[in-house]
Amino acid sequence: PNLMFLTRPLREFLSLSLQARSFDEEWIDEFGLAVTELVNNSFEHASENQWHEVRVELVIHEDRVEFRIQDEGEGQLTQADFDFGGKGPPDHMEDRGRGLFLISCFTDDVRVSEASDGGTAVTITKFRGGEE
Repeated sequence: PNLMFLTRPLREFLSLSLQARSFDEEWIDEFGLAVTELVNNSFEHASENQWHEVRVELVIHEDRVEFRIQDEGEGQLTQADFDFGGKGPPDHMEDRGRGLFLISCFTDDVRVSEASDGGTAVTITKFRGGEE
């Protein structure tokens, strides 16, 4: 499915919100790419149903930004999916899975958990000056 109808306004909102807080343009672009990949992944893999609920939350702190997405997925995504050990993407990611690698590259922390009301929650964090 074409998710540009959702990701474009989300990226614009993210960009304007972070510009207002004086975040660097390159920093904003990197975090925006990670957010877009995370949203795309959630919509593609969240549920077998045609309609499913996805919740997002953006929290802007002085020193970092956190983006959380929760979907109805049943544990398909795990913390290990984001552990690339400082290496490039594995060979099996030639056609699929590059988004997870990009998310791990452009953020300082990724946390995958089971949501309290079911589904999967992923929180990405990026510090203003790099990982702290």
